[in-house]
Amino acid sequence: MIISKKLKRRSPSEKVKRRCKNCKEIFLVEPSRLRRSSGIYCSKDCYRNLSLVDRFKAFLGRPDKNGCINWQGVTCNGYGQISNKGKQLKAHRVAWELKNGPIKKGYSCLHKCDNRSCVNVDHLFIGTQLDNMRDMIEKGRHKTVKGDDHPNAKLSKAKIKKIRQRYFRYGFTQLEISEEFGISRPLVSMIVNHKIWRHVE
Repeated sequence: MIISKKLKRRSPSEKVKRRCKNCKEIFLVEPSRLRRSSGIYCSKDCYRNLSLVDRFKAFLGRPDKNGCINWQGVTCNGYGQISNKGKQLKAHRVAWELKNGPIKKGYSCLHKCDNRSCVNVDHLFIGTQLDNMRDMIEKGRHKTVKGDDHPNAKLSKAKIKKIRQRYFRYGFTQLEISEEFGISRPLVSMIVNHKIWRHVE
């Protein structure tokens, strides 16, 4: 026996009243949209008709204790995102370019504060990818994960030692080793020739 259930619609009274940032008209929005940092404009047209500067300002948060101005709009991998002419732009790059002009090709907009969502221009600087890597290493944000410390590692240091012992000491073929350990023969070749797992003696 199938019992059909009627979906209960959310009543208008459960929605929250907001004033559109563009046209200033009052409209109703669901609380869930407010939690997603949307519900600022009454329609897509109102949002699209604004200039990039006005849309950018609408998503600025208040400075925190570190002086960071955190992006209140859409984010991707921690970086703020804003659309312009059909393209998704990083909000901190837009912040820099609005104040200082276009960023030259081959250069990136980097964070002094290491806070990806920050769009405070005083916390930004221009540099190359090499500058970014150096900054990362100097601040201790770069850590190379090797061998069985890697979350996707299928082998361990002990197994690597056994593979090399079987090959060099006991004369096992690479094919025999690959079948024993359930790995490919090319992988065995790279292990015994120290092309990978070099940190294991």
